[in-house]
Amino acid sequence: MLTPFFRIITKTNYVVRFLQLNKCEMPKTKELNFEQRIAVRYLRESGLSYREIGKQVGCHHSTAVKIYKKFATTGSVENKERPGRPNKFNERGERVICRAARRQKFSTLKNIVSDIKTSQSYQNATTSLVRKILHKYRLYSFQRKRKPYISFKNRAYRRQWAKVLSEWPAEYWNDVVFSDECRFGLKNDSKMLRVWRMPTETYKPEFFQPRFTNALSIMCWGCIGPNGAGKLVICDQKMNALSYVSMLRNNLPESILGIYGDRNRPYIFQQDNAPPHQAKSTKNYLQSQGIKLLPWPAQSPDLNLIENVWQFMKNQLNFDRRGPPTTRHELILRVEEVWQQIPSDYLRTLYQSMPKQLAAVQAIRGYPTKY
Repeated sequence: MLTPFFRIITKTNYVVRFLQLNKCEMPKTKELNFEQRIAVRYLRESGLSYREIGKQVGCHHSTAVKIYKKFATTGSVENKERPGRPNKFNERGERVICRAARRQKFSTLKNIVSDIKTSQSYQNATTSLVRKILHKYRLYSFQRKRKPYISFKNRAYRRQWAKVLSEWPAEYWNDVVFSDECRFGLKNDSKMLRVWRMPTETYKPEFFQPRFTNALSIMCWGCIGPNGAGKLVICDQKMNALSYVSMLRNNLPESILGIYGDRNRPYIFQQDNAPPHQAKSTKNYLQSQGIKLLPWPAQSPDLNLIENVWQFMKNQLNFDRRGPPTTRHELILRVEEVWQQIPSDYLRTLYQSMPKQLAAVQAIRGYPTKY
């Protein structure tokens, strides 16, 4: 008994194919490569029919006919280059567009296109075309990173400071205790948070990002070491030299005990150049306690490791599933909870990054680094 076949004839009657019921293979639609085209030529010259060539090469016999006719006409089996639609601008024009974007790096794409079209040779420039050319040369529009301004004098001091301390062995930084104050408020961070929702759920309350006006906030002081975090202190009064010295006297020894396990262990204390920190009474107290101070360049929060810890804590508070705290007492409890959960591995990673940070300061000539 013969195996049944189905005969499929297209509307234009150009293609006739037989698909065997027990071997339903889809026809090839991929273009033949160069080796297959060469095989079609030599098989035809050897006297085989187009149907036999199609079976051996793996293509339809009509494809073999077209390939050999192309060879007989042009002397080659390769396809001609497909140029497509010609570009509106040559390489010189593309470089002009890139220079315009570099020159107006803070402008919108619409303004850049308007500036380009002032030239008579670039009247056909469009927003989509200019964007495509800029992307071709890896120029994209990003949100600007917020970094503190650093004066020329402070940039020079930062470079010199980094150059001197880069000679320290990496293990020397384990003797440095970083400290600073930070303010936490009853609100999320200023950055926009993303949410997964449907397009019709824009104004559902559960997808809102709460925004508080005149929200309560707390000021905290803390210090960190390579082995853990010290004591977190809630500052209930305005910080001045007198309250700062009192706070250090009551909490710094306990913090050193929690970091190193020995409150009498020698260490180097880091603090920024805030007025309470640079007051004469503060320096006298630290000197009387035999505490060495690490000289600190002005306008350098990116070099203070505890700033990374503060941001880590704020991220934890922002993404807390319980939602933002609603009272000052709840905010204090949340902040203290996050402080106690700071991973020790995270702190060790921060300390190990100090040599790289010093190298980055020198490489960028004292400007703010990515840290």
